[in-house]
Amino acid sequence: MALAAVLTGDIVNSQKMTTIEHQRCIATLDQIMEHCQKNYGAQGEIYRGDSFQLYTEQPEHGLTMALLFRLGLLSSSDKRPLNDARISIAVGPSDGTGDKVRSSSGPVFVLSGRALEEMGKERLCFSSPSSQLNAFYQVIFKYLDHSLGELKHKSAQALLLRIQEPDAIHEALAKQLEIDRTTFVRSLQRAGYAEIEATLALYQSETLNPDYWAQPSKEQEGEQ
Repeated sequence: MALAAVLTGDIVNSQKMTTIEHQRCIATLDQIMEHCQKNYGAQGEIYRGDSFQLYTEQPEHGLTMALLFRLGLLSSSDKRPLNDARISIAVGPSDGTGDKVRSSSGPVFVLSGRALEEMGKERLCFSSPSSQLNAFYQVIFKYLDHSLGELKHKSAQALLLRIQEPDAIHEALAKQLEIDRTTFVRSLQRAGYAEIEATLALYQSETLNPDYWAQPSKEQEGEQ
């Protein structure tokens, strides 16, 4: 049975948005969804006007996708507080999806949806059947969540482009934002891009580490 990732999320304070703001956020979600479908083999849907869910059998890219959604929303308006989303990432064995992603009910879908319901003030969380992997990511995700919450609009824009187009040169990305290369690089530095890039690389390697999946977790042992 292959590993898969499920992302379940919703837009923060969507009920307080103007119609124009809400439409802008939905358009952003659509754009990021399309990018994830094209680059990470994801299937996804937006539903209930402010919620979304994605499924991919490339679970090592789950955190990248979550960052793209949050950065896309953070970049969608320079009005404070910036738009944002709560996102729950779950990784685990999966038999695939049903006709629609949001109506699928495998264990990894349950993990992701339940974790989103239980989230407090945090806006990014991780869960899996592996207690060891959960413990490994706990502090990392808290740090990353805090860092994203501190981003300014322009830094979020620069970071979004850098992650979406990892092979592009800085000059080309800066041109998209109509700024010079130096300003773009400074925005990346303020966003902590080097640290975020290292975190994504760590996530990609550790999520597929067979050591976390070779032995049953404590939760699984208790169910036997």
